[in-house]
Amino acid sequence: METARAFDDHAEALLDDMLKKQPIRDFLTASETAAALGITKQALHKNRRIRHGFIYRTSLGGLAVYLKKSVELYKKKGDGRFPLSELASDPGEKPASTRRVVDSVYRVHEP
Repeated sequence: METARAFDDHAEALLDDMLKKQPIRDFLTASETAAALGITKQALHKNRRIRHGFIYRTSLGGLAVYLKKSVELYKKKGDGRFPLSELASDPGEKPASTRRVVDSVYRVHEP
């Protein structure tokens, strides 16, 4: 049981860390989220599915903020979760090739 709790805590910390690295423009306040979903703020905060992570959220400055992309997915499908790897890179950027990364590492460490 302790191992499961430790795993959940670590996964939650990783999610929070990834969310906090996102630009602030990618988040909605609780009021904006409630308005987008057509519900009240109280209903938003009491909704079991949302509280259990069906919309990605974090806190900034002590206030709960919701990831805009996740809110839009929740509105369309009832589930705002998506692969977190999509947060790690901007879809407009081309991923760096492995070869370039390896070359740059070797150049830095050459005498």
